[in-house]
Amino acid sequence: MPKKIKKKGGKGKKVGKKGKSKAGKAEYDDILKQAIANAHLWENKLGTVQTAKNEYRENTRTLLRENEDLQLQVEKSQKETVQVISFLKEEDIKKDAQINRLQAMVKDLKKEYRKDKQNLISEYTSEIDLLQASLGEKN
Repeated sequence: MPKKIKKKGGKGKKVGKKGKSKAGKAEYDDILKQAIANAHLWENKLGTVQTAKNEYRENTRTLLRENEDLQLQVEKSQKETVQVISFLKEEDIKKDAQINRLQAMVKDLKKEYRKDKQNLISEYTSEIDLLQASLGEKN
């Protein structure tokens, strides 16, 4: 706010034109200087705010790009995880099938072994019987 300048002289005294023009000019110069100072101040504030706004925009763009990159990485990672899990499940199914097949083979081999064993036992039992019979005849 510009300061009010008091008039020179007391009541009834009139100040001449020269006094008014110097006082008015000084007052005008003070107001003009303050206005210029305020304008510079507001220009500086505006520049600071615009700089901050531009930095904020740039930071926002950077964060947006980084966010998109991270989302792409997450999607890629999820796809890879699904692929790995699918592969492992397939391998698990294959191994389970192989285990079942091998267990069936073991079962079949055990049956075959028992049959062979039984055949050998009966063969040798019959041979023993024959040999005992022939031994009995010789005796």
